Amino acid sequence: MASPETPVLEAKDEAEAFIVQPQSPNPSVEYAEVEAAVQGQKCRDSQQWSMWYKRYLSVLVSVVLFITVTLISEALSFFANDLAEEFKLNATLVNLTITNFSICFCLGPLLWCPLSEHYGRRPVYLLCFNGFTVSQVCAAVSQNAASLVIFRSLSGFFGSACLPLAVAVLFDIWEVEISEREIGSCILNMIAPSSGVLFGAFLAQKGFGWRETSWLLAIITGLCTVLVILTLRETRRPNLAKFDEPADGTPNSKEASGSEQHAYYTLGSYTIPKASLWRVIAKPYALLWREPVLIISAVYLAMIGASTTIFLRVSAVALLDYTPAIQLIGGIAILIGNTVGIVIHNHIIYPRFYLPKVRAVAPDCVQPEVRLTVAAWAAPLFAACFIWFGWTLSPRISVAVPLIANPLLGMSAQLLMQVMFNYIIDVYEDTVATAVAWCTVLMYALITVFTVCSPQVFGTLSVCWIMTLVGGVAVALVPVPILLTRYGPFLRARSGRIR
Repeated sequence: MASPETPVLEAKDEAEAFIVQPQSPNPSVEYAEVEAAVQGQKCRDSQQWSMWYKRYLSVLVSVVLFITVTLISEALSFFANDLAEEFKLNATLVNLTITNFSICFCLGPLLWCPLSEHYGRRPVYLLCFNGFTVSQVCAAVSQNAASLVIFRSLSGFFGSACLPLAVAVLFDIWEVEISEREIGSCILNMIAPSSGVLFGAFLAQKGFGWRETSWLLAIITGLCTVLVILTLRETRRPNLAKFDEPADGTPNSKEASGSEQHAYYTLGSYTIPKASLWRVIAKPYALLWREPVLIISAVYLAMIGASTTIFLRVSAVALLDYTPAIQLIGGIAILIGNTVGIVIHNHIIYPRFYLPKVRAVAPDCVQPEVRLTVAAWAAPLFAACFIWFGWTLSPRISVAVPLIANPLLGMSAQLLMQVMFNYIIDVYEDTVATAVAWCTVLMYALITVFTVCSPQVFGTLSVCWIMTLVGGVAVALVPVPILLTRYGPFLRARSGRIR
């Protein structure tokens, strides 16, 4: 008979006969071990972090996104004449010098996002923001146009990680019910009227030049870099297991890469430690090639985002003939529409229409196509706004009539993009960053093409015909949510990487 001091070894049942555990004679010791295990699990699960810290991370990634996408990308637009005078550039080269940020913004996500899914969000954030800050400083001290173009390009390349990684971080730290609402703030930064030009105009009125503005932006990005270094923890749960070193002697994830325990933390063959770097880099291209759902969704979302940006810029040009107050009202009206779209989605559509369907099929997962009903209703309104603005903007008609389209477009664009982003996240849960990266790349590629060609476009076509052409494209895209609702399950059933 065993001594009371001797731990008794017992097997639970035949199915688990290979698991033999010591039974502690001291209940307090056993309770302490269980409590320590629970606390360790909470530390490893980013969704179990404290509420205040998750709120802080949400604000941090949103501020970082606002600085990179909204401020820095457009701040130098107001100083185009100063750049042309200092570096002796023609209009085309000045336009290229300013837009090269957006050009390289299209290239970075396809590198940074698969790396974040392999090595974690924090290392990629650290690398990108340090490079982003250094590039901003170098751009501020540039002595010729070539160096300014190079360092602006590097700024766009490093800063491009912020948009898809912001969505991925919010998905990592929040439960599904909350992440759907938090993602709306990221989308607002993408399609809301850009405040970068207004920021540049404000600084110019205070006596700042383009070089002083670049220094100020470099200081702001430097402060954000310090916050990222000091306060941003790793959020991706599969990567958190790499830092887990159990006290009971069981192998950690690095030691158990071939075990069944490690299978939960892997991301397929790309996360095996021996995987080569080229396979990580090739991952987004392989994903796009094999996933028709991603191709359709990314192209549709990119077209919606690019069309919204074109509307913002064309309407701003069209309202130059009116008073500054009218121009300000046009931008504010779109922003109000964006806000109304967020409120409608987060507080009406999601809790009253989507959640009941989720609960009805619990514990099974609801079909991702359920949420596309909202997009099917918002798409016709989105297309109609272009036609309305283009054909009612006339000296014979009150300016209030075309401005009706602004809040309606802001609302419909917000609903469409929030629904489509959440649809992509639902479908590609394990590769959120890479899937969102394709949306970012395609959208900013279209925006950049329009920006570079805008002098020729405005010189050839009137505002009416530009709006008509873009509206025609939006009309052609109206059936996409309906077709995805009908054939989405069929396409997903033939994929090996999505649910």
